[in-house]
Amino acid sequence: FYINMFSSMMPLLPAFTRCYASSATAFDYALKIRTEMINNSEKMAKSESSAQVKQGDKMPINNPIDKEDGSVLPNKRTWSFASLKPDEIVEFLYKNIVWDKYGIVAINKPYNVSCQGGTVARGSVNLIDHLPGLAARLSCPHLHPVHRIDRTSTGIVLLARTEQQARHLKLCFKERRIEKYYYCITRDVPSPLEGIVDIPLTASAKHRDCDWRAALRPTQSALDEANLTVLTRARVPTASSRSGAKEAVTRYRVVDKFERCALVEVQPLTGCKHQIRVHLGYGLNTPVLGDHKYSSMRDRLMPQRLPESTLTRLGIRPARARDLPLFLHCQRVAVPVDPSKSPSDSASVSVIKAPFPYQFVWVMRQLKLRLPIKLIRSKFI
Repeated sequence: FYINMFSSMMPLLPAFTRCYASSATAFDYALKIRTEMINNSEKMAKSESSAQVKQGDKMPINNPIDKEDGSVLPNKRTWSFASLKPDEIVEFLYKNIVWDKYGIVAINKPYNVSCQGGTVARGSVNLIDHLPGLAARLSCPHLHPVHRIDRTSTGIVLLARTEQQARHLKLCFKERRIEKYYYCITRDVPSPLEGIVDIPLTASAKHRDCDWRAALRPTQSALDEANLTVLTRARVPTASSRSGAKEAVTRYRVVDKFERCALVEVQPLTGCKHQIRVHLGYGLNTPVLGDHKYSSMRDRLMPQRLPESTLTRLGIRPARARDLPLFLHCQRVAVPVDPSKSPSDSASVSVIKAPFPYQFVWVMRQLKLRLPIKLIRSKFI
């Protein structure tokens, strides 16, 4: 026993010799030895994590967080509208119009633009407040909002030039005749790679850091079904969840994956608030990259924790992961544009597409995620 103990202490003798001359008590040099052991173990862990990255992979050389503006991602387009005047914001929105036919105007909404009235976050802008200016820019009396997406999401937002077209589009949304397709980057890879998440949602109790937050509320009938490939990994909400669950169904498909990240195509079949984020984050345990609200089940909101390989490829420290935006983009929408035609008439359906944001594509390239050829475009906003 003593021989084995002495042999295990041999690696510590150099540290013991260095500390003995400067330490007053045995506790002092024992504490220093323990500190050095912890530091050495941390260095070994970092070297092992860096060794997992292939030598042939191109890693970011210039760390984005070392920029003078302190940004995490390349700022080809600013996300803050605080310094822009109202006419400049209207012109910015006008340049992001991707569709203007049949009385329908579609905007490729950038990040940090809210689609609902009321107060907005600092540095963001309210789309509703600038609709009169945008209508004047388009030479039409009014623009009527039809639906909305989250402030932190990007992609297609539909507006109507007339009240008749607005009523038609709202009815199509209510009858689920409009198909929306989102693309997102997820932390970790969903399993299975393709499926349908059918878990009702409910409003969770108020948290200390936010006023509203959705939660899963699986019904007993859904849990008793034979096909539990998706539900088996669902994290059931806490007992503080309120009643009044709403139906929420999401179809998803993994387009590409690499290491612990994936590019996922998502089609919400219902229209619940935060449906995609909750189903991916709580249902599949693969939250959207940059989603700090639905990455943890704790009552207190916490920044999203990313794998070491993802942080290395993005060139950011763990503490700066909190500054990543939400990588959720509404890429295309299939809309019945003619109210006079039958819903079954495929000729009346138009597909509206929106290019990906520049930062979205930049992060995909850093994470070695590839878009399908049909989605690759030469122009990004």
